[in-house]
Amino acid sequence: MATAHGGHAGTMADAPVARRASAIIKPKLRTMAEIRVSEGDERRVLDALRDPQWDFYTITGLVNTTALPRAKVRAILKAKADVVRTSLVPDRDGQQVYTLRSRSMKWREHLALIRLFIAKSYR
Repeated sequence: MATAHGGHAGTMADAPVARRASAIIKPKLRTMAEIRVSEGDERRVLDALRDPQWDFYTITGLVNTTALPRAKVRAILKAKADVVRTSLVPDRDGQQVYTLRSRSMKWREHLALIRLFIAKSYR
């Protein structure tokens, strides 16, 4: 059978061993419950969010600041939803940003809330 490249469609037997193995063995993704988070890890993330130099952090920013794995930072943000909030306005690249609930909302967040309210009012 011909393919778009002009070659033939091979079978799994034709594929290199490494390629076959990757098709069969998929890495097990850890669930949030399986990620071990220590109080020290939580403190590092919360201390970063308290930094007065920054109003918001992306997950990448928290990973770089705390030197913790991305999955662990996400687990901490989720577990600490009572003290951490997600901004209604993403950063310039469209990434979600996080801050402490104790920090007041910025004018851009208020504007986003008003837009959201108006949009839902006219549906």
